[in-house]
Amino acid sequence: LEYVQRLDEKTNLVLGEAAQKLEGGNNEIRTRETNLGNLLADLARQHAGTEIALINAGMVRSSIPAGPVTLKRIMEVLPFDSTLTSFHITGEQLKGALENSVSRLPQSAGRFLQVSGITVSFDSTAPSGSRITSVLVNGSPLDPARLYSVAADHFIDRAERPIAGTN
Repeated sequence: LEYVQRLDEKTNLVLGEAAQKLEGGNNEIRTRETNLGNLLADLARQHAGTEIALINAGMVRSSIPAGPVTLKRIMEVLPFDSTLTSFHITGEQLKGALENSVSRLPQSAGRFLQVSGITVSFDSTAPSGSRITSVLVNGSPLDPARLYSVAADHFIDRAERPIAGTN
């Protein structure tokens, strides 16, 4: 009981304040860009010092209401013990990952990526595998042959490496 009280005390520590609701509900974050997805992707890219960040929507489990943000709430929103990693992939591999991201729309899917450093346009009515219509990396058109630095959850890195053939 003492342990539970100490844990509750530590996790109820207020870490910050949300000026508005940060959208992370399944139907929100798994089908479209959200403010919580943007925040997480921007923080990952900044922390890793990469050109791009990819956040798997499946790792986000709920929204954060406006008001005080506690460690407990963050642990509920991001419950998985997975690390942030960085790696390099080609523009062609990045486009493949983005195609995979939108392949099940309009159905809600954890594979949907929240991104930073890139602007993606797609047509959800096009056949799966040919939905991406445009990708800009920090304002420049995607170069299929160029290597890009990417920050992502270790889960994405493990999933992409066998396909990407990178180290």
